[in-house]
Amino acid sequence: MQRFVAAHRITGRVAVAPALARLPWPDDMALDIGTTDGQALLAVSHARAGIAETGSLILWPDADEPRLMSLVPPLHIALLQADSIYETFAQAMHLQRWADGMPTNALLISGPSKTADIEQTLAYGIHGPRRLLVLILG
Repeated sequence: MQRFVAAHRITGRVAVAPALARLPWPDDMALDIGTTDGQALLAVSHARAGIAETGSLILWPDADEPRLMSLVPPLHIALLQADSIYETFAQAMHLQRWADGMPTNALLISGPSKTADIEQTLAYGIHGPRRLLVLILG
């Protein structure tokens, strides 16, 4: 991760899960472990799965990786295991046995946010990060 953030000239505060805090980070980067107070410029989280059909990511926020980590910082890096990419949403739900225990919150990321709340004019990028990078591990 240290080389990646250096190559992309990413500096400042980063919100990470406790498991990711063990990775080597640049000395000038401050880590917000398992939280974000709105000051982090980058968040790094795990994706539970990817859906090839739609290019979507599935995130299951929890106490270590709260929902705000993928929504507040302007840059979000999602780590996705290559063997967690499924053809369809239904296949992901079935093979990961979602019926055995759903989280209180699941996020599907399929593109930039959009809304038409203001004067019925469609606007993109209203909520969430300005950039999303997906690193496929594997």
